[in-house]
Amino acid sequence: MAISNSHAVQLVMALSMGIMLFCAVYALPERVIISALILMIPFQFIDSRYGSLNMILTYITGVALFLKRKLKVFPLMAPVFLLSLSYLLSFIQAHRMTKFDHVLYLILMGSNLVLFYMVYNFVRENENPRSVLRILTILNILFILYCCIQLIIGFSHFSLLGIKELSMTQNRKDQRLVGPFTAAGITAEYFVIQIIFSGYLLLRLKEIREKLLHVGIIAANCAFLIATGNRGGIVSLVFGWMLFSCLYRREMGFVRIVKINLVMTVLFFLMSVVIILFTPFNLLFDRLSETKIKGGVPDTRGVTWPAAWEQIVMKPLIGHGPRFRLLNEEKRKIPGREWIHYPHSLYLFILHTLGGMGLAIYFLFAMSVFYKLMISRRCHHKDEFLNGIPNLGIIILSVFLFDQIKVEFLRYNLGDYQHYMFTLLGIFVGFADRLTSGER
Repeated sequence: MAISNSHAVQLVMALSMGIMLFCAVYALPERVIISALILMIPFQFIDSRYGSLNMILTYITGVALFLKRKLKVFPLMAPVFLLSLSYLLSFIQAHRMTKFDHVLYLILMGSNLVLFYMVYNFVRENENPRSVLRILTILNILFILYCCIQLIIGFSHFSLLGIKELSMTQNRKDQRLVGPFTAAGITAEYFVIQIIFSGYLLLRLKEIREKLLHVGIIAANCAFLIATGNRGGIVSLVFGWMLFSCLYRREMGFVRIVKINLVMTVLFFLMSVVIILFTPFNLLFDRLSETKIKGGVPDTRGVTWPAAWEQIVMKPLIGHGPRFRLLNEEKRKIPGREWIHYPHSLYLFILHTLGGMGLAIYFLFAMSVFYKLMISRRCHHKDEFLNGIPNLGIIILSVFLFDQIKVEFLRYNLGDYQHYMFTLLGIFVGFADRLTSGER
């Protein structure tokens, strides 16, 4: 498949920056490199159908850190091996005309694991592991600023100085904020996760300035969550906050739980008023009131879920191939393959691509992470701040798995969000192993 001149230029730029980063890894502290990679996650300066700059930089950084012996520990090797085997089997049986598409996807998935292990080792070995949580806060602030600009721009296309690589994601014409992740549902999920994350920091931090900062961050996240118009995000927020109140009930106490929930309710109400009265992104509550459930399936999934299931039953064991949607698939004639929309469900997505075996292995991977978090809950660190991290991980991963019923983060064009989620996995597994490794 021929590469266009523009894509060739992007590739050369990415490789050049990668070489410079490879050299910088040896000159700069590890925390600077890891911080830069995390902060770049939602902002794909070069993103083509063949890959992104962030993906290349992740691989190069991983190689450099491995050569420097900074990558020492590789947890969850058994489920990772089985998951790799599942992808390999699915790839082998895919039609030969689709091999190139699947190879590109497998390269992206590999970068997720590289980032996971880099973040894990950073958290596990770093003298100040809490610094990685500050990076997530800074990233959240940058994300909010990006959405502020999108809110001002509205529904027009915007690029700085007319440069394509410096273009902002265009909002949906149906009056829904998209955010840098290019999908309203995924952006909504990000805001839900960050609201819970800031809620934990609000619970633990002592200084008034820091508390006020995170109150403001929660308010902004609520506002932009409403602006996405995503109904599932609101349901996931309620589900997540119920888990939050349950798992932290002992240390908060009944009175404090009531106060925090009251503050959250007031913030959400005030942000709803602001978005509805002063912006055009005011469809959320109309969409909620119009929601219909038929046969246990929401109205917006009444076509995509059955269409995906029809193809799943054709290859129920190992699926149709790792990648769901292929390059220019609607214009290609591939024997035995029919173009359909994304199913808008991670579980149907995995069944379609990897089959029942792949879904079972993904379940094993998720349960392995939960097991580490559950074990680490019993350990006690001298820093009380760290003792609550396992519960935070359980809440956020539960919310993620719940929300993924109506969206799939494994799409090829959502590599940036995949990096974000595998960063969170690296953080939570790193903290869990740090707590259970004898550091009391």
